[in-house]
Amino acid sequence: MNVIIAGIDGYLGWPLALHLKARGHRVAGIDNLSRRYNVGEHVDGIFGETKLDSGGNSIIPKIFLMVCSACQNDCRACVTENARKKVFPSYQMTMEQVENFIFCVSESKYLVGTLLLCGLGEPTLWRFFNEGVAVLKRSGLFGQVVVLTNGQSLNRIDSETFELLDEIRVSVLTEETKAQAVRLQERFGSDRIKQLDKAKFRETTEETGSIPCACQCVGPTVIGDKVFPYCAGEGPATITQSGQTILDFPEMHSPLKPHFLKNHDPIFRKNTRNFELCRWCWGNGNTPRREVNPLPEKQNG
Repeated sequence: MNVIIAGIDGYLGWPLALHLKARGHRVAGIDNLSRRYNVGEHVDGIFGETKLDSGGNSIIPKIFLMVCSACQNDCRACVTENARKKVFPSYQMTMEQVENFIFCVSESKYLVGTLLLCGLGEPTLWRFFNEGVAVLKRSGLFGQVVVLTNGQSLNRIDSETFELLDEIRVSVLTEETKAQAVRLQERFGSDRIKQLDKAKFRETTEETGSIPCACQCVGPTVIGDKVFPYCAGEGPATITQSGQTILDFPEMHSPLKPHFLKNHDPIFRKNTRNFELCRWCWGNGNTPRREVNPLPEKQNG
């Protein structure tokens, strides 16, 4: 069934959308977002616990779940290169960590709109991809499960998992991946298979950005047994000139446990924009950048 919800961002609209989506309906909605402004919330990047009812349910619009660091490519200007090679090398999320993530979301009474499966590398190279998607989807805790992929290993996704995924966003780096995305669109529809043009990357220059930063790195992100409430992939991939990583800034991460976002709110998030780490972060809009070809000469297979 196709459903349009007026006031989808409200106390009734959002949980209703999640309820219907989890049961296979196609849901769309409109909202002027006045509630967020009325209570002083910033629409851009809001993730804090917004109480829905007396039961304590909380809206979390999206969570990035980083599942592995493996990748087929060695792209120039890869945003997560440092994370893949230095901060979280050889990382593969275990099924025990997946089960703990589900437990924490359930115990926290979080209503998660979108779970974005991505990698510090390529998520379809996660050794538990098919099993993990099935467990996450069937938990019923997520309005939709979306995969962010370079499209080069889609043959690793079995047919049952394809049917479980709500959306696959393919970063088109080559004509081959574009052709594969088109074939998938013909099979599953363009509403489920999205092409993202990545023919050009933006890399940072040798200059650092100023702080407070113009933060474009919006979390929360979960990597294994850690949660990074203020950052997407850019923050965990950042290394300062002196070699510090996000793990050296305890205010920017915490253990994954029930109510893992309880003490993190938008007001506190503003303060994180003043960390020294932010000067080197790709997600800092104040950092000078230049456009480059991500795969100029060589692509590793």
